[in-house]
Amino acid sequence: MPHFWIGLGMLFGPSIYSILVFKHTYYAITDKRIIMQTGWIGRDFHIMDFDQITNSYVNVGIFDKIFGKGNTGSIIIITAGLTADTPGQNGLQKAFNSSLMSISNPYEVFKFFKKAQYDVKTDIEYPNKLRPNTNPGYQTNYKPDQK
Repeated sequence: MPHFWIGLGMLFGPSIYSILVFKHTYYAITDKRIIMQTGWIGRDFHIMDFDQITNSYVNVGIFDKIFGKGNTGSIIIITAGLTADTPGQNGLQKAFNSSLMSISNPYEVFKFFKKAQYDVKTDIEYPNKLRPNTNPGYQTNYKPDQK
């Protein structure tokens, strides 16, 4: 009989935990990073800088269609990093996969997110004077002539 309860816990446990945590989950997308606050008992903060994000996509699932009236979805974010078991590394920067769940108008938020991410990454690669004329830049004060 314990196997049955363990199986039920493994099957429904993550969903129940997500429902409990949902009320205490907040997201903020700034011009340089994404900040997540979550947690049921304690508060956890995750900060993902745009230059560390390697991949992202939008997912609109069946629950979003049923309960979100077709206007919600999730933005899945994958960051670069090391894992704790990488040989020769101390694993200070973990790879992080996260999802911003139940976002209203996920495609519009994703469009803003991708534009901000592109602007930050372009600014790192092509600071002001090194930038091509087709890309005017992203609010930086970098001046290569000054030291």
